[in-house]
Amino acid sequence: MRPVARKRRVTWRRVAKASADLIRVPVVASAIAVVPQVATGASNTAPATFMDAVEGFVIPEQVQANDPWMHIDLVSRNLVLLRGQRRVEAIPYIAYGKGGYRRLRMRGSQQTPVGRFRIQRVNHQSKFRTFLEFDYPTPNAAWAANAMGLLSDRTYRGFQAYREKHDASPPDTRLGGHIGIHGLGSSPEWIHKRRDWTEGCIAVTNNEIDLIERWLDIGSTVVIRG
Repeated sequence: MRPVARKRRVTWRRVAKASADLIRVPVVASAIAVVPQVATGASNTAPATFMDAVEGFVIPEQVQANDPWMHIDLVSRNLVLLRGQRRVEAIPYIAYGKGGYRRLRMRGSQQTPVGRFRIQRVNHQSKFRTFLEFDYPTPNAAWAANAMGLLSDRTYRGFQAYREKHDASPPDTRLGGHIGIHGLGSSPEWIHKRRDWTEGCIAVTNNEIDLIERWLDIGSTVVIRG
């Protein structure tokens, strides 16, 4: 019997057109590895720590064995810091944009973008204590926005030129920018715990952003899942 070739698995994601109509865009899954659960000893009882209980998830292809990176789940509000496949720290609560989240975030929407990013800048003079800026819009986001008519061809060419020159994303397109993760600064922690309050960034406490900065730096990978 002749072997049957496997088909590549395709999932569908919904993205917004400029007219607010929705279209369906295929996304082909890339090769991934699953993060193993942390061993809890000889016993098979429930995990002893929050970090042991975090749901398994996939590792970005570009992350090497000893690379530090960050995974954020907006649904569960969990943030995990990893080194390769090994979990090193976990934060059980984060806040995000007042407008919710979306793969293609538009300027002024107050939404948090989801996807895969890298840290392109660190600002220690931020009013929110420390700000780690992501490279949103990414090249993939800009390409999709151009394909849907959200970015003109001229703007898209300008985006590509800026990325090539600065190795960073410009913040002045319709997709916005200056999205990242930061602390609270002088804001009260009770507001942070009560509602999502940012313009699109991820927010954690001041102690937690200090912890994150000790692990991550410019170039580190960040995955945000919604």
